[in-house]
Amino acid sequence: MELRYSKANEFIGWTALILGFFFSFTAIIIGIFRFFYKASVEFQVVISPRVLEKFEYEFDDECCTTDKIREVMHLDDGVLERLSHIDEDFLLQRHRMNEGIIRCIRKTKSASNELSGFYIIYPITEECEKLIEQGYLVGSRMIRPEHICKNFEEASAIYISAVYGRDMSTRGFVVYLLKRDLKDILRRNKNMKHIYSRPASSEGHLLVKKFKFFKMPTNPEMYQHKLGSLS
Repeated sequence: MELRYSKANEFIGWTALILGFFFSFTAIIIGIFRFFYKASVEFQVVISPRVLEKFEYEFDDECCTTDKIREVMHLDDGVLERLSHIDEDFLLQRHRMNEGIIRCIRKTKSASNELSGFYIIYPITEECEKLIEQGYLVGSRMIRPEHICKNFEEASAIYISAVYGRDMSTRGFVVYLLKRDLKDILRRNKNMKHIYSRPASSEGHLLVKKFKFFKMPTNPEMYQHKLGSLS
C-alpha cells in the first residue's frame, strides 16, 4: 500500500514538473514574440535616411482614384471591411467629397503591380469634431459624407481611419508617408488642433501609443492626439 502511495506521489511530482516546464517555456516564447513584434512596430516609425532611400526605390505611392477603390476594398480578403466595417459604397461616397483621403502603395518590382498597402484619413468639419469630443461619434463608420471637407485646408481636424500594409516593409513605408503627409497638411492648415483615431488592431494600439495619442474621457475606444507632439 505504501509502495503504491509512493509511486502515486512520484507520478504527481513528475507531472507537476513537466507542466511547470511547459508553461515556463510557453511564457518565454510568448515574451520573445511580443518583444520582436513590438520591435517591428518601432522599426515602422523610426526610418533612417538609408532605409528611406531603399523604400523609395522599392515602392510607388499615389492618391487613390475612383477606379482603384475596389482594389483597396479587396486587398487581403477585404481586410478593410473586416476591421473597420467599411464597404465599397461607403468609401466611394467619402472619396467623392475629397479625392485625397486615400493613398495607395505598390511595390515597383512586382510584375503584377498589385496594391501592397494604403492609408485612409478624413479631413473633418467642426461639427464632426464636436460630435467626437462629446462621445456621440465613435469610429469612421459613423462619419457621414457631409462631415468631410472638400480640402484639407478647411478641416477642423483629421481622423485617421485605416493604416495597412501587407508586410513589415510596406507598413513601415505607409506610416512614413502618413507622417509626411500629415506634416504637410498641418503646414497648410495652422488652425488644426487635433488628430483622432479608433485603432482596430493590436498594431494600431501600439502606433497610437507611439505617436502620443491618448484615450478620450468621453469614449475610451477613441484616441486623440494634440498637435505639436507628432514626431
